[in-house]
Amino acid sequence: MRKRVMIGLTPDMDDGSKLRPAARGQRFLYLWDRYPRAISDHGAMPLILPITTDLSLVREFVARLDGILLTGGGFDVPPEYYGEKSGPGIGVLKPDRSLFERALIVEAVKQNKPVLGICGGMQIMAVTFGGSLYQDIKKEVPRALEHQQKTKRTRPAHAVTIAPGTILHRIMALKKTALPLKLRVNSTHHQAVKNVGEGTRLCGTSQDGVIEAIAVERHRFMVGVQWHPEALYPGFPEQGAIFRAFIKEAGEKPRS
Repeated sequence: MRKRVMIGLTPDMDDGSKLRPAARGQRFLYLWDRYPRAISDHGAMPLILPITTDLSLVREFVARLDGILLTGGGFDVPPEYYGEKSGPGIGVLKPDRSLFERALIVEAVKQNKPVLGICGGMQIMAVTFGGSLYQDIKKEVPRALEHQQKTKRTRPAHAVTIAPGTILHRIMALKKTALPLKLRVNSTHHQAVKNVGEGTRLCGTSQDGVIEAIAVERHRFMVGVQWHPEALYPGFPEQGAIFRAFIKEAGEKPRS
């Protein structure tokens, strides 16, 4: 029997008081079920990782796993990660989570393991490689679309143009073409990547110019998308291509 590909998923964190007031001050880890379900539905084994600042544990996590999925969540990346101070539009910060995810990215590069970043996962990916973020789209991007849809995230909200020649275009295109690819996506974010980092390629934008997808080209597979394919793929099967490509790469031996 063939061994399943193992994918580590990052959880979100809170103090637990929303569920149990008596739990205030105690760390609570949680994750929407749609993330591990997307991994298992596409043939891999999902493992939810505990958040830690112990770098020796981070190294061992990455060594034992075949790939890392950086999930979204109710938080913003600390502005000091990209050389700024918190502005009026900044949301909740979760420094331990951001530190953990940044350490996972750095270690995944060292160990040549595939990484997929979704929403906030794409944002931490961008700043890890020297990119920057809009702290709040509405305050910083003139004539921006509404990027926090009021409808269910299982439905698309706007289009994204995927650039030809990028890894995401190769993943999503049904056949070879040199034309841009239009993809309908959902949208639940108030921050966005302003500048991509070193060695990082812009893969997709919405019609207002907001960056919606990136890839770190020097790495075997490090792709970030701003939307939530894990919420879309059951109703929009083309979104499953992102997970299939990620898991396929995670199951292969690294190229030397």
